[in-house]
Amino acid sequence: MARYIVVMHGWFVDSNGFTVHEITAPDMRSAQEKAAYLRDERSSTFNKCAVKVIELSENEFIPLPQRLTMRQRLTGVVKP
Repeated sequence: MARYIVVMHGWFVDSNGFTVHEITAPDMRSAQEKAAYLRDERSSTFNKCAVKVIELSENEFIPLPQRLTMRQRLTGVVKP
């Protein structure tokens, strides 16, 4: 099973921002079907949504979000 990233962009009158989901699927077509399901769950009459599916390789990973340290907040410098 391959891993995929689904990036969703929602907008009403202006942008509602982006959300990112990680899914597993046997192929790109199945991943796109899962992404379409997620898009349909988020969409409503006036709230529209677009999706993009990106395939991840075996050695790629998504780092977990972390809180900024006080030094990073004060200086504005974020070092990996």
